[in-house]
Amino acid sequence: MDDMTTAMDEPGVRAICRKFVPDGSLAIAPLRGAGFSGSRVYRVQTCGRDRDETFVCKAFAAGVDSIRAAWVHRLMRILREAGVAEVPAVAATPAGDTIVTDRAGAHWELIEFRRGLPTAAPTPGQAEAAVVALARMHDAARRAVAPARAAGMPACVLRRIRLAERMLGRPWTMLRRLCDSVQGHGPGRVPSADVAARLERATRLLPPTTTHILGWIARLDLVVPDLLPVLRDVWADHVLFVDGTAAVGGIIDYHAAAIDSPATDIARLLGSWRPPGREGTYFAAWGPTLAAYERIRPLQASERLLIPLLAATGVLFGLDTWFHWLIEEERLFPRPDAALSRIDGLLADLPAALEFLADRAGRGGLTG
Repeated sequence: MDDMTTAMDEPGVRAICRKFVPDGSLAIAPLRGAGFSGSRVYRVQTCGRDRDETFVCKAFAAGVDSIRAAWVHRLMRILREAGVAEVPAVAATPAGDTIVTDRAGAHWELIEFRRGLPTAAPTPGQAEAAVVALARMHDAARRAVAPARAAGMPACVLRRIRLAERMLGRPWTMLRRLCDSVQGHGPGRVPSADVAARLERATRLLPPTTTHILGWIARLDLVVPDLLPVLRDVWADHVLFVDGTAAVGGIIDYHAAAIDSPATDIARLLGSWRPPGREGTYFAAWGPTLAAYERIRPLQASERLLIPLLAATGVLFGLDTWFHWLIEEERLFPRPDAALSRIDGLLADLPAALEFLADRAGRGGLTG
């Protein structure tokens, strides 16, 4: 088989892949549905004398240095060595390097391609299988990688404090006035009329106590006892299930990994899925799923309190971040329809999230 490259193949990608796979033929194509970041991601198929293999070739984000990239790969290797099979293998060059740097200074990796499909509404079995894999990752990371701090204010809480301060200083009513100056159409641009309609809907959902809620979040002071390497960007699209079963084919994309509370991974993943029911208090439907996680790694009391808070604030500040990107920064996205779909999902979750936050802010604490 001859080397094959699609018309969209970026110059230099083949040279990058050849550093990892010097022999045999390569077929390279852009990988569709590769998230919102705009990262350059390619599916790479090799054909050689030994066996055919499929990989994903991806560049780290601009500004990521080789030390940071190597740390991510070291974490992935440690997790795999601990028996967490859901982590894809990281390919290396014949010289043993897992990172190849192009002429522009971008760092590239070649990762084992994992088969499977994500779901927005997992079955109870799928959700439990995914969090069990996540718990095994957290347990392995805690045992094998020395964290930067054993305890302290987690980065996920510090981020929420900063975002609350941003919303207090720049409320959505101010963003509504900026919408008129945003360019409406163009390649990769989310139509401004669609953004304005969603901002209007979100603003109408905010309760009169929004300023009090944001002030309470901005004053949070929470120390957790277990800070360790976590994924931080594990959400519905990054968990793959095999043939619609509860078998987890892989958990992908580790570029956002950092030292933080494991609660941020749990909240991020469960918050990105449709819950199995809406009965009871906020997040109560995930009780059996959290119990499955705790069979592997018992949660600290502070983590149990933190998970629903992170999920609820993730909805509110997720919307604020999308509005910030689209209105203030006027970012472009390769799939504008997918961006709008993500905003719509957050809007659907906003009433329940605000109700939870209003209750906690009214009590002045995290306990219900």
